[in-house]
Amino acid sequence: MTALTLVEKCQKKYGKKLYGGNCGTFALALGSYLSEIGVESNVVVFSDFWSEEPGNPVSASDISAYEPRVYHIALSVNGVLYDGDGVVTEGHILDWIEAEYADDEVTINNFPLKSKGVETLINNDTNWSIPVSKFYKFMNKNG
Repeated sequence: MTALTLVEKCQKKYGKKLYGGNCGTFALALGSYLSEIGVESNVVVFSDFWSEEPGNPVSASDISAYEPRVYHIALSVNGVLYDGDGVVTEGHILDWIEAEYADDEVTINNFPLKSKGVETLINNDTNWSIPVSKFYKFMNKNG
């Protein structure tokens, strides 16, 4: 099963609940499911976090400690970006962030799925209403 097929099944089940704060828990569930079948992925965080030390690696914990405005979280699989819409581009996401939040200086950070602090960042800094486990259970049952 491809990631896109799984996203489409989730769209039918959850509809608009894939948005409005659940993008991070959805990305974690999708990444976890794909990991179980041997597909690696990265969590992509779009936020207003700016590093005080450009060029130094930033961790998810660094971002979370800053208490950022997290605009969106997606999942990168083999260079393709997925979210509740299916396949998307960074440009598409940046355009709607600029239109909705009037922020044209968004920082994009990529972290391997199991990186320290990623789940904490999503749990603490996004407005989710559906836990990772619920999305994952559906994917595991329907994947």
